[in-house]
Amino acid sequence: ENKDKLDETANKPIVREVKIPEFITVQELANRMASRVAEVIKVLIKNEITATANQSIDSDTAELVVLEFGHKPKRISAADIELG
Repeated sequence: ENKDKLDETANKPIVREVKIPEFITVQELANRMASRVAEVIKVLIKNEITATANQSIDSDTAELVVLEFGHKPKRISAADIELG
């Protein structure tokens, strides 16, 4: 049967395109990556950034975290948000 096929895809991490506005809270970034807030905070601490779940981080920092998780960051400006 094709049980093997399912197992193969289960081991592959899902790469998401994560939209990053100019500022985003740690919580929201975690949500967009479908990751746990604690995991995001761990990455921030590793990069010598202390932030709580409700704090905002800038797009550079957010992008760094997204890349660290193996996802694709996609920067969006405030103008993009209003249009979309």
